[in-house]
Amino acid sequence: MKNILTILLLLSVINIVGQARLVINQNSYLVINNGSSSTPSFVVLDNSATDALTVAGSGANLISKGEFNQLKWNVQTGTGVYSVPLTADNDVSKKIPVSVNITSAGTESGAGTGNLRFAQWAVTTPATHAPFPTGAPAPTSLGSGPGTASDLADRWWIIDAQGYSTKPTPDITFKFADIDVDVTDNPGMTVANLKAQQYDNGWNLVTYGTSNGTDEVSGITPGAGSFNRIWVLVESSTPLPIELAYFKGYCKGGKVKLAWETATELNTLKFIVQKGISIESFENIATIPAYGTSSTPKKYDFNDYFDNGNSNYYRLISEDKDGSSTIESTIFVQKCENMTTEDNLLQVTHAYNKNQIINVSINGTQSDNITALVYDAMGRVVEKDNLVTFEGENNLSLDLTGIANGIYFLYMEGENGAYTKKFYLSDK
Repeated sequence: MKNILTILLLLSVINIVGQARLVINQNSYLVINNGSSSTPSFVVLDNSATDALTVAGSGANLISKGEFNQLKWNVQTGTGVYSVPLTADNDVSKKIPVSVNITSAGTESGAGTGNLRFAQWAVTTPATHAPFPTGAPAPTSLGSGPGTASDLADRWWIIDAQGYSTKPTPDITFKFADIDVDVTDNPGMTVANLKAQQYDNGWNLVTYGTSNGTDEVSGITPGAGSFNRIWVLVESSTPLPIELAYFKGYCKGGKVKLAWETATELNTLKFIVQKGISIESFENIATIPAYGTSSTPKKYDFNDYFDNGNSNYYRLISEDKDGSSTIESTIFVQKCENMTTEDNLLQVTHAYNKNQIINVSINGTQSDNITALVYDAMGRVVEKDNLVTFEGENNLSLDLTGIANGIYFLYMEGENGAYTKKFYLSDK
């Protein structure tokens, strides 16, 4: 009969304090469950020794039920191998321990603050690799080419170093189960080619480690400066590829200005810009050489001087050096007729305030009913409002409470014309 210790953590936190040790033996189970983004669940080991968590007898099973159900180990400035006896949450017969060998201690941001946090979970929808970690994009959003969900092991890991001004230097080893690399769900994968890849505001183009061909990837050494929290195992020949930071278009000086930025690139040959009056029909209007391979942001732009008298869709396609291509983004840009961007007609002020209220000053030639749209850097509408203006100077306000800090575009259109303005929103 199995000894099962199930911890249902709602508001409580378990501390193993006083430099004591947590010993799990006789194949017992410790389950961390019921955490959420607002109220995460923790088992806290307040002991920096590498043997503070010990496996005895016939084994141990620590099951983390998702991203916000974590083991928090206060390793502080410790070094050595910190091993966690994880067991697959979707098959308790599968042991998938993870170990972090700290080869160089971190520098704590305060006395006793340094800790490592561990979690893992199986994907429930292999076709989309969901549920995926907070902050990372769904792999399928990156296109149907290399680096999609079929090239990933069906599991996510969190290994997070917190409380450090300089993080420790790790050497990580992941164990994985046969259910994580099932050929039905992962037709593009060769287990012997598996490596670890991490997310850092974009998928890091460097992959780490070596697979033993059966159930382990070891030798994962990102370095202290690249020790990030989100990890996945990926077919090394097709890592998660180019990530587009934004693609936007707006009228400027009687032309449409298109601009985009990549967070990362991998063997990218060129970008193809397409234009169409409908979402179903496009034609090529420009080819822009790409930087190729880069782990730092790269910016591009193109001016469309041809006015076809219509509002248009613009589509951005990336083409790799192997000839494969991916549709990166499609945006809609209003026609430039009667549109102006002169600063004396539209001003956005006081965009830096904790209440996230922006003040808009517009100089109208006559009374008008205006539709105000706020677009983010990806061309998505984040706020819409209907306003009334009168002849002369109008001082209006838009409430952007709850909208994240960043660069935005205000587009205001009425019967007498349209106006655009770029602004930066910050609550600092």
